Amino acid sequence: MTNELRSELRKHILTSLRVERMDVGQHVPEKTFAAFGTSRGPIRAALAELARDGILEYRSNRGYFIADLDGVTTQDAPGEEERVYRAIAADRLAGDIGETVTANEVMRRYEVTRSVVLRVFGRIEREGWAERRAGRGWTFTAMVDTVDAYREIYEVRRAIEPAGILADAYRADKPTLVTCRERQDFILDRGLTTLDQGELFAIQTDFHVKVMEMSGNRFFVQTLLRLNSLRRLATYRQERDRDRVEMQCRQHVAILDALLDDDRRTAAELMRAHLGGSDRESLALDIFDGRRPGNSR
Repeated sequence: MTNELRSELRKHILTSLRVERMDVGQHVPEKTFAAFGTSRGPIRAALAELARDGILEYRSNRGYFIADLDGVTTQDAPGEEERVYRAIAADRLAGDIGETVTANEVMRRYEVTRSVVLRVFGRIEREGWAERRAGRGWTFTAMVDTVDAYREIYEVRRAIEPAGILADAYRADKPTLVTCRERQDFILDRGLTTLDQGELFAIQTDFHVKVMEMSGNRFFVQTLLRLNSLRRLATYRQERDRDRVEMQCRQHVAILDALLDDDRRTAAELMRAHLGGSDRESLALDIFDGRRPGNSR
């Protein structure tokens, strides 16, 4: 397991433990982290590392338990790999880096070693905004980099997400809905000040994916996952707006409450309103400075 993957898994696990408000002595099942998209081996290695750090406790034949979460944070000062990752993201959004790059070009531009470049692009590949070229280097995938593209993303989402809630195959997963609501409560309680932009993006997109998975339509789910990947980089341009995040969380809570009450029609109407309106328009303008294809920033 690479250092970059280990660092990512550690951060994901710590975020999950904090968001789920787990208490000292509480069991931490491995399956909790199955959604991270990696095998059990790396997850077990990350859990073992957290046990060595005193955050978790391993009990023979029983697994891992919470030992001490006091003072735990995922917002460490960025290391070299994180610095390079953020610089590439910023340059890509600004149009200062081409559609294709080689390892040597990245090494020269950011003054880093080949091993750092490979680890950073391994992460970028996993996130879906670059693909390895058949020859050498990488090609960046299509992305949301203008107001119009951002609007188009939300037009698609307004079409499919309410439809997923109203689908004949929809089946409510009440325990998952309750978990999603608890995560929104965590954000409103203290997550607004303790979670970074990436963590907020992960939690909020997961809410939408979890609801869509209940639709029973795999193509709705695949479409939403792809749209989330396309707009991921836009979060790096988005300034933290506490009032806006709080409003979106309360909208999520209203949708979840309607679904828990088996009122799918109301939930679909709330979802459609949540994905549209003047707030989405102002957010798009804030992120891209009103930029459209062919316009400078």
